[in-house]
Amino acid sequence: MNPVFLTVPDDLVEIAESAYGYFDELGYSVSIEESIVEYPYTPTLTLKRSPTRLIVDVANGVSHDVVRQWVAYGKSCTSDTRFALAIPAWVEVANDDQIALRANGVGVYLATSNEVVETLVPADLAVNIDLPLLPLYPNSVRKVLGSSFETIRRGQWREGFGEACVALENAAKEYLKAHVATGRIAFVSPAGRTVSYSNEEIDEMSMGQLKNAFGFINLPTGRDSQITAVLERVNPDRIREAHPDPSGDAEKVLRKNVRHQLWAIVSGVEQLVV
Repeated sequence: MNPVFLTVPDDLVEIAESAYGYFDELGYSVSIEESIVEYPYTPTLTLKRSPTRLIVDVANGVSHDVVRQWVAYGKSCTSDTRFALAIPAWVEVANDDQIALRANGVGVYLATSNEVVETLVPADLAVNIDLPLLPLYPNSVRKVLGSSFETIRRGQWREGFGEACVALENAAKEYLKAHVATGRIAFVSPAGRTVSYSNEEIDEMSMGQLKNAFGFINLPTGRDSQITAVLERVNPDRIREAHPDPSGDAEKVLRKNVRHQLWAIVSGVEQLVV
């Protein structure tokens, strides 16, 4: 049974139906023309897939007034809220419009009656992250974190934070292995027992295990202590990112903390690779 649209112009109904099927196949819970009192307009589709809500407007082109309203609404939200346009594939979106949409985190899906292609990824409008300015850091730091920062700038803050955590972990592993090899680092447990780790064991460590290993360093330098402090600070949110809580409580904490954690990660990476 085809979905029924009451607010979509006749010439766009096939586009709306195609978009409905596309998002339904991606596992979203799809609502048609959901009327919510706080919405600035009635959207064609409201899509939900925890923790994300994606609002999609089927249109013949770009109305900047409509876009501005939805972006402003998304930024007023406290949970993952995104906005996108579904536009017929034969409609040309001007370069200036594409630049403006990308800058505002608006997604674009080009559609025909039987195909939908994502051309701009919708961003989480409710999270506004001012990233550390990587050009001000040494090239070694930029190489480690550049990819994750690109992901965040595309509006995928959760994925980018996960990538940054992995980058921090990998840098910490290389640091440990290098200094264990020279004999500068040895490990002693809080009980006074000598502990040893092979390179293979270090490579398999989670951030929490790395935190413990750095905490076991006998006669730590100031740099060692700073790295330990960064790992201790970031690890709880690394767990929240890697193991989402179905209740959504962890998501709320992660959204609140991620801005500051990224600064901590840059500080830690700088200690590890410079």
